[in-house]
Amino acid sequence: MMNNIKKTNADWIELHTKNHARCSIRVQGAHIASWSPAGRDEQLFMSRLSSPDQSQPLRGGIPVIFPQFADLGSLPKHGFARTAMWRLEDVQQNDDVASATLVLTDTPESRELWPYSFTATIRITLTDQTLQVDWQVRNEGVQTMSFQAALHTYFRVADGQYATIQGLADSPSYSKLTQEKAAASRVEQLIIKNAIDSIYAQTPDHLSLQTGLGELQIDKHGFPDAVVWTPWDEGARQIADLADDEGRAFICVEAACVNVPVTLSPQHCWNGSMKLECSEE
Repeated sequence: MMNNIKKTNADWIELHTKNHARCSIRVQGAHIASWSPAGRDEQLFMSRLSSPDQSQPLRGGIPVIFPQFADLGSLPKHGFARTAMWRLEDVQQNDDVASATLVLTDTPESRELWPYSFTATIRITLTDQTLQVDWQVRNEGVQTMSFQAALHTYFRVADGQYATIQGLADSPSYSKLTQEKAAASRVEQLIIKNAIDSIYAQTPDHLSLQTGLGELQIDKHGFPDAVVWTPWDEGARQIADLADDEGRAFICVEAACVNVPVTLSPQHCWNGSMKLECSEE
């Protein structure tokens, strides 16, 4: 899925296990671009029109959204972390587990947009059947700061299949498409058959996703919300870095802090995590 993006050793990290689980990470943005569990197909979607230009975020994988979600504020859409230059701090590689740790700190440029001092640390851990992202944000300044955060995960959906999500039945939602709020639906299985862009609040920490490529378990902590998005056919035609025929090829299920931003006192930390696991076939 990533053959359209040029990789160099300085810009990319390749994690793997002895049983051929693989994960590709672009250092810029701490952006997971590809994930194949051992013996499984690629699980993450990447548009074939995604630009390798470092001024643009990749269209797919797992973008890191911080400190603003979407256009819900005055910052550039989805904040600056997804195009910022992170620092690779550590890579650990053995037969069964591989990991990479990346760090982002404030700069004069970031403080012009968002006037806070912070350290964001992301650790990405790969095993044969799991991919885990552990994320910490520390307020390094002297004033309280607030932010939104999300792991904007694009999951591949098999050709001709509808994605289904279980776990959102008891969660109220807000549709960005219709600008309407909805009470908890009580419908156990959400079947994606058209465009959706909804923020679900008070969600459980465990969700299940079926994409036609197998069942995935999504476990999240520190993220009270979940965002579900796919543009479908008409929406795809309005996105420059998405091919017209890719609107049904993915579903985004995002671990998120959107409805109630994180408020962080000076010298305090916020921690969030997301673990993806392939169920037994």
